[in-house]
Amino acid sequence: MVTRNLDVEDGIVNGCFGKIANIVNKTKDGIDTVQMLGLQLDNPNTGKKHRKRVQGEEDDLVYIERSEETLRKGAVRRQFPIKLAYACTAHKAQGMTMENAVVSLKKIFEPGMAYVALSRTTSLRGLHITDFSEKKIYADPTVTASLGNMTRATFKGIMPLLQQEPAN
Repeated sequence: MVTRNLDVEDGIVNGCFGKIANIVNKTKDGIDTVQMLGLQLDNPNTGKKHRKRVQGEEDDLVYIERSEETLRKGAVRRQFPIKLAYACTAHKAQGMTMENAVVSLKKIFEPGMAYVALSRTTSLRGLHITDFSEKKIYADPTVTASLGNMTRATFKGIMPLLQQEPAN
Protein backbone atom coordinates (compact mmCIF):
# COMPACT_ATOMS: atom_id res chain seq x y z
CA MET A 1 0.00 0.00 0.00
CA VAL A 2 1.27 3.46 -0.88
CA THR A 3 1.58 5.56 2.28
CA ARG A 4 1.88 9.07 0.80
CA ASN A 5 0.19 11.22 -1.79
CA LEU A 6 2.80 11.07 -4.55
CA ASP A 7 0.68 12.41 -7.41
CA VAL A 8 -2.95 13.16 -6.59
CA GLU A 9 -3.93 13.98 -10.19
CA ASP A 10 -2.46 10.68 -11.38
CA GLY A 11 -4.13 8.70 -8.56
CA ILE A 12 -0.96 7.64 -6.75
CA VAL A 13 -2.27 8.49 -3.30
CA ASN A 14 -2.11 7.30 0.28
CA GLY A 15 -4.03 4.03 0.41
CA CYS A 16 -3.74 2.77 -3.18
CA PHE A 17 -2.82 -0.89 -3.43
CA GLY A 18 -0.60 -2.91 -5.69
CA LYS A 19 2.29 -5.36 -5.89
CA ILE A 20 6.02 -4.81 -6.31
CA ALA A 21 6.74 -6.24 -9.75
CA ASN A 22 10.21 -4.86 -10.48
CA ILE A 23 13.19 -3.57 -8.53
CA VAL A 24 15.57 -1.25 -10.38
CA ASN A 25 19.11 -1.27 -8.98
CA LYS A 26 21.88 1.22 -9.56
CA THR A 27 25.56 0.50 -9.01
CA LYS A 28 27.75 3.31 -7.77
CA ASP A 29 31.32 2.80 -6.57
CA GLY A 30 30.75 -0.96 -6.60
CA ILE A 31 27.73 -0.73 -4.29
CA ASP A 32 24.28 -1.84 -5.46
CA THR A 33 21.39 0.29 -4.26
CA VAL A 34 17.70 0.17 -5.09
CA GLN A 35 16.89 3.18 -7.25
CA MET A 36 13.19 2.61 -8.04
CA LEU A 37 10.39 0.18 -7.39
CA GLY A 38 8.04 -0.84 -10.20
CA LEU A 39 4.52 -1.24 -8.85
CA GLN A 40 1.66 -3.05 -10.54
CA LEU A 41 -1.22 -1.09 -9.04
CA ASP A 42 -4.62 -2.70 -8.52
CA ASN A 43 -6.34 0.13 -10.40
CA PRO A 44 -5.07 0.01 -14.01
CA ASN A 45 -5.97 3.69 -14.55
CA THR A 46 -3.71 4.87 -11.73
CA GLY A 47 -0.23 6.18 -12.40
CA LYS A 48 -0.31 6.64 -16.15
CA LYS A 49 2.18 9.55 -15.95
CA HIS A 50 4.64 7.47 -13.93
CA ARG A 51 4.96 4.56 -16.32
CA LYS A 52 8.40 4.47 -17.89
CA ARG A 53 10.64 2.31 -19.97
CA VAL A 54 13.25 0.84 -17.70
CA GLN A 55 16.31 -1.03 -18.95
CA GLY A 56 15.04 -0.91 -22.53
CA GLU A 57 11.85 -2.84 -21.85
CA GLU A 58 8.41 -1.28 -21.95
CA ASP A 59 5.95 -2.26 -19.24
CA ASP A 60 2.80 -1.03 -17.50
CA LEU A 61 4.41 -0.62 -14.10
CA VAL A 62 4.34 2.58 -12.08
CA TYR A 63 7.85 3.48 -10.95
CA ILE A 64 8.40 5.30 -7.68
CA GLU A 65 11.56 6.58 -6.06
CA ARG A 66 12.51 7.07 -2.44
CA SER A 67 11.05 10.08 -0.72
CA GLU A 68 12.86 12.18 1.83
CA GLU A 69 11.52 13.48 5.09
CA THR A 70 13.45 15.82 7.35
CA LEU A 71 13.15 14.83 10.98
CA ARG A 72 14.13 16.64 14.16
CA LYS A 73 17.72 17.72 14.65
CA GLY A 74 18.50 17.65 10.93
CA ALA A 75 18.12 13.90 10.42
CA VAL A 76 16.76 12.84 7.04
CA ARG A 77 14.75 9.67 6.46
CA ARG A 78 14.86 8.22 2.94
CA GLN A 79 12.47 5.40 2.23
CA PHE A 80 10.03 4.12 -0.35
CA PRO A 81 6.55 5.31 0.64
CA ILE A 82 4.97 1.86 0.71
CA LYS A 83 4.16 -0.74 3.33
CA LEU A 84 3.04 -4.33 3.37
CA ALA A 85 -0.73 -4.40 3.78
CA TYR A 86 -2.94 -7.43 3.71
CA ALA A 87 -5.92 -5.33 4.80
CA CYS A 88 -7.05 -1.81 5.53
CA THR A 89 -9.58 -0.10 7.76
CA ALA A 90 -13.05 0.98 6.65
CA HIS A 91 -11.82 4.57 6.96
CA LYS A 92 -8.94 3.92 4.54
CA ALA A 93 -11.27 2.08 2.14
CA GLN A 94 -13.69 5.01 1.91
CA GLY A 95 -13.88 6.09 -1.71
CA MET A 96 -12.31 2.87 -3.04
CA THR A 97 -14.00 0.50 -5.45
CA MET A 98 -12.83 -3.09 -5.73
CA GLU A 99 -14.02 -6.36 -7.23
CA ASN A 100 -13.46 -8.43 -4.07
CA ALA A 101 -13.34 -7.67 -0.37
CA VAL A 102 -13.45 -9.58 2.88
CA VAL A 103 -15.18 -7.41 5.48
CA SER A 104 -15.08 -8.01 9.21
CA LEU A 105 -17.81 -6.25 11.16
CA LYS A 106 -16.22 -7.14 14.50
CA LYS A 107 -14.79 -3.71 15.30
CA ILE A 108 -17.44 -1.40 13.86
CA PHE A 109 -17.78 1.51 16.29
CA GLU A 110 -19.32 4.42 14.37
CA PRO A 111 -22.64 5.00 12.61
CA GLY A 112 -22.33 4.41 8.87
CA MET A 113 -18.99 2.61 9.20
CA ALA A 114 -20.48 -0.76 8.20
CA TYR A 115 -22.08 0.85 5.15
CA VAL A 116 -18.71 2.19 4.00
CA ALA A 117 -17.05 -1.21 4.45
CA LEU A 118 -19.87 -3.18 2.81
CA SER A 119 -20.36 -0.88 -0.19
CA ARG A 120 -16.83 -1.03 -1.66
CA THR A 121 -17.32 -4.00 -4.00
CA THR A 122 -18.67 -3.84 -7.53
CA SER A 123 -20.99 -6.82 -6.93
CA LEU A 124 -22.35 -8.92 -4.10
CA ARG A 125 -20.45 -11.90 -5.51
CA GLY A 126 -17.18 -10.22 -4.50
CA LEU A 127 -18.32 -9.37 -0.95
CA HIS A 128 -17.36 -11.81 1.82
CA ILE A 129 -18.54 -10.91 5.33
CA THR A 130 -16.99 -12.29 8.51
CA ASP A 131 -18.16 -11.62 12.07
CA PHE A 132 -21.64 -10.59 10.89
CA SER A 133 -23.76 -8.85 13.50
CA GLU A 134 -26.95 -7.01 12.58
CA LYS A 135 -26.37 -4.63 15.52
CA LYS A 136 -23.21 -3.31 13.84
CA ILE A 137 -25.17 -1.88 10.89
CA TYR A 138 -26.75 1.36 12.04
CA ALA A 139 -27.08 5.02 11.12
CA ASP A 140 -26.60 8.10 13.25
CA PRO A 141 -29.88 8.70 15.16
CA THR A 142 -29.95 12.38 14.09
CA VAL A 143 -29.72 11.34 10.43
CA THR A 144 -32.53 8.82 10.89
CA ALA A 145 -34.68 11.50 12.60
CA SER A 146 -33.97 14.02 9.82
CA LEU A 147 -34.97 11.49 7.15
CA GLY A 148 -38.24 10.92 9.00
CA ASN A 149 -38.98 14.67 8.95
CA MET A 150 -38.35 15.16 5.23
CA THR A 151 -41.26 15.49 2.85
CA ARG A 152 -41.48 12.66 0.38
CA ALA A 153 -40.68 13.65 -3.21
CA THR A 154 -43.31 12.74 -5.78
CA PHE A 155 -43.44 13.07 -9.54
CA LYS A 156 -46.35 15.51 -9.22
CA GLY A 157 -44.31 17.59 -6.79
CA ILE A 158 -41.54 18.16 -9.36
CA MET A 159 -43.77 18.67 -12.40
CA PRO A 160 -43.41 22.48 -12.45
CA LEU A 161 -39.67 21.92 -12.92
CA LEU A 162 -40.20 19.69 -15.94
CA GLN A 163 -41.58 20.94 -19.20
CA GLN A 164 -43.57 18.34 -21.11
CA GLU A 165 -44.34 19.18 -24.69
CA PRO A 166 -47.00 17.30 -26.63
CA ALA A 167 -45.66 14.80 -29.17
CA ASN A 168 -45.94 15.96 -32.80
